[in-house]
Amino acid sequence: MTSRTDIHSALVNLLGNINGVVTFSDRVKHWNDVSPSEQPAVFLSKGDELSDAGVAAKNELLYRLWVYVNEEDSTKGPAIKLSQVLDAIHDVIKPAPGQSILTLQGLVSCVEISGQTETDEGTLGNQAVAVVPLRVLMNK
Repeated sequence: MTSRTDIHSALVNLLGNINGVVTFSDRVKHWNDVSPSEQPAVFLSKGDELSDAGVAAKNELLYRLWVYVNEEDSTKGPAIKLSQVLDAIHDVIKPAPGQSILTLQGLVSCVEISGQTETDEGTLGNQAVAVVPLRVLMNK
């Protein structure tokens, strides 16, 4: 089985290539601590793990992507910029051409956006925040 450290490193390498993102890190900061010039910003955090020791034993690693977008023009809301970053995240999390699932070059069985993306869509004024759930299914 691939180590959790190797999986985390591969995710960091993959997600560091999100188009249009100014700041990426696996050390989450509060949006108030990320200046508008450092945004759009995406932060990766490790969440819970789910294990099933049954016949089809599996381990799932749950991650969250914290997405911050600031629209300095007060005549516009940040929802459009937020949507563009969310689209770019979906583009990075899709499988390579000819593949049906993203496996981080065979390190894991599957990486996917799984669950509800939480977003304020700009109710924080010029600041928008979204939380995107990632699910990683480890190899047996």
